Amino acid sequence: MKKVDNVYEKRIISSFSEIIENESEGMPWRNIPLVRGILNDLNEAISLNLEGINGSDRELFCKRVLTDELIPVYDVPRLALELASYTKACRELKTKLEAYVDTENITMDQLEPMLGRHLKFDPVERTPEWEECIYDVESECESILKDEPRGMGFCFPYWNTKTVVLASKGIEWNSPSRMNPGVIFD
Repeated sequence: MKKVDNVYEKRIISSFSEIIENESEGMPWRNIPLVRGILNDLNEAISLNLEGINGSDRELFCKRVLTDELIPVYDVPRLALELASYTKACRELKTKLEAYVDTENITMDQLEPMLGRHLKFDPVERTPEWEECIYDVESECESILKDEPRGMGFCFPYWNTKTVVLASKGIEWNSPSRMNPGVIFD
């Protein structure tokens, strides 16, 4: 085995610290590119057979990201599926994610009870187009709403902003309040 190049270690440690901070601030969407970066670094370091980084490091990282919900799993289901493929501990989640991304064979009526969700959600959230742009959408929403108080009722300006930002990217999205008209949200 080759000695670990500190570039990988330093990048992984730095990114993971940022991941934990983002999660503690309630902003797991910020972790999407960080998780992708760490996963790439781990895969590359493992392929180079570097000392100190092995397949169990990747498995532990993937398990931690998924079980601690360090990314918004159902906003990036294909990334979550990739992570789940590296760990045996997340078989049940992997099965759910496979059904979630199978937009041709699994209907929303079949999917909702499988996920344990009681609220309806827009099927566009299952598409690759959604997953490809959700980080940029959330980032733009955060920028637009940076001075908005985050208390009761924040979901409404957030959903309105998200609808507009998604529309600017060619995605028509219905918010939870539109999908569940009989439900009272804060």
